[in-house]
Amino acid sequence: MKMSRRRLFLWFLAARRSGRTGAKAKEFIKTKSDRYALALAMAIGFAVVPNVAFSQPAVRPGEIRIVVNGVRNEKGSVICSLWASAKSGVFTTVGTESRKISVPIHNDQGVCEFKALPAGAYAATVFHDENGNGKFDRRFGYPLEGYGFSDNVNPTLRAPLFDQCKVQYAGKGVLTVSINLIYR
Repeated sequence: MKMSRRRLFLWFLAARRSGRTGAKAKEFIKTKSDRYALALAMAIGFAVVPNVAFSQPAVRPGEIRIVVNGVRNEKGSVICSLWASAKSGVFTTVGTESRKISVPIHNDQGVCEFKALPAGAYAATVFHDENGNGKFDRRFGYPLEGYGFSDNVNPTLRAPLFDQCKVQYAGKGVLTVSINLIYR
């Protein structure tokens, strides 16, 4: 820490008045400068700490919990995919989801939790991956496994649009979305 010449001179005079000379005077001045540095650091610390201690904690984004009902057996798992509004043009295209998780089945139900989400519009797709291959199995375009969409949209000939399935999330707390599986 750089000291002003005036402060060093005053400490030198104090050392001389107390009868210290040579190495003892240097040690006295070093001790004084260390104490000064410590006092300065403590003063700054005490000035800053109250502002830090009483500041509001950062707002942490909440979660969207998807409860998948109507799973016909406990084979395999339930795979949930979540799309954000920014990716709505590619809704239901494999590999374009914002987040995707696989959860076990308990009591004919799967519960997917997507944590740390900001506010916005979201849409979800779910399917029962009975054979555990991680893919939504179809034969000639016809679904072989149970599936569902947020807002319980029941599509007929094609996958629904993002706007048909979207749910609005405020960004705080837990939003629970219930989806019933469709088996064809």
